[in-house]
Amino acid sequence: MKRIIKLVMLFCIITAFLYAGDSYIKIYSGSHMILTSADDDKSYIINTGDDTGVITVNNGASLTSWSPSALVDLSVTGGGDITLPVNLSSFYALYTVGTPTLYWTTQTEENNAYWNVYRGTTDNFENSININANSPVPGNGTTNSATDYVYVDIAPVVQNATYWYWIEDVSTDGETELHDPIILSIPFEDTPITPESYGLNQNYPNPFNPSTSISFTLAEDSNVELIIYNAKGKKVKTIFNDPVYADQINSAIWNGKDASGKQVSSGIYFYKLITETQEYQKKMLLVK
Repeated sequence: MKRIIKLVMLFCIITAFLYAGDSYIKIYSGSHMILTSADDDKSYIINTGDDTGVITVNNGASLTSWSPSALVDLSVTGGGDITLPVNLSSFYALYTVGTPTLYWTTQTEENNAYWNVYRGTTDNFENSININANSPVPGNGTTNSATDYVYVDIAPVVQNATYWYWIEDVSTDGETELHDPIILSIPFEDTPITPESYGLNQNYPNPFNPSTSISFTLAEDSNVELIIYNAKGKKVKTIFNDPVYADQINSAIWNGKDASGKQVSSGIYFYKLITETQEYQKKMLLVK
């Protein structure tokens, strides 16, 4: 406990140089501080309690007070080297073109190898299923830049049903972190396609990184090609090349890679839908 108090005081001393006059550090309930001791090259997590609390320092840069209710759970919960966790800033799902699609963004990642995606019909994680066990979503390793992820759930869904989704980051040393679930309700699809729905839709999300979904619907049966071009008009990749039926919603995912599997650079790209009778084209923005 003396070591921890010493570490807290050291943290406050450093912070005091950043503020004039009396200063404080506000710690919200459920959060924690990670303090590093130079003496033994170890890191410690200082937990808060149930309430929001404040650590106060004065002009002399010494610890003057802290909220007992907030820091009643002051304890060491880890030792040794502690890596920064994956900082997840958003996680949501949309039901588009007849398919559940998950979107999430991280602000920072540390040794993030890959992501597992789980789906369940209740909020009980124990009853969920890992729906990407054979194809984990690659992580972004270690980065301080925001990273956007897209995952398309191709497993069958039931109309009017509700699903819970969890994502789990897995580090390079096998440690895992499960994030809070989101809920997606599947609508009852009884609305017929109207003529205004025909053609090529805007990709989503846009801008995107690393993947985006492109959908289209035709008024008549046709052989179709969906091709990605760069801003110079050079063909990057064909992502769809199949016959399609009229009034059927079709979609394809572009993962930001060219025909050789190499990741392309940031910038404006065009996607062109070529049918037997017409051509459609739209543009999109890849941002890294």
